[in-house]
Amino acid sequence: MRRIFFALTVAWSVALLLSSSAAADDSLEVVRIAKIWDKAPHNAFTDLVYYQQQWACAFREAPAHKGGVNDSRVRVIFSSDGEQWESAASFEDPRGDIRDAKFGLLPDGGILLLTATQFFDTSQQRHQSLAWSS
Repeated sequence: MRRIFFALTVAWSVALLLSSSAAADDSLEVVRIAKIWDKAPHNAFTDLVYYQQQWACAFREAPAHKGGVNDSRVRVIFSSDGEQWESAASFEDPRGDIRDAKFGLLPDGGILLLTATQFFDTSQQRHQSLAWSS
């Protein structure tokens, strides 16, 4: 039942997004592209939010793009001006390859970081979702 509810929720959300005028707005324009971090061989799968008067960016750092690698981490960096970025936290999981960082802004003003770990030992399960909040 939970899976059906989740699938219906996702389908409804996608339908609302596709039907909104913002999705069809062709007046959006890319004004700048900039590299903000390059301290690992592979930095990717980003999320970016504006939170408490700062930009927050979360992403995966790893030695390579492919999944299942050792030494992966999720890094969170902050910037007040979008130019200078500081590392605020990094998360590792010794059980596997941690990846796919996504933020959620909470109604109480907090922030949520969601990630997933792709396990090295897949005999019991392949992935696990993880969450941190402030």
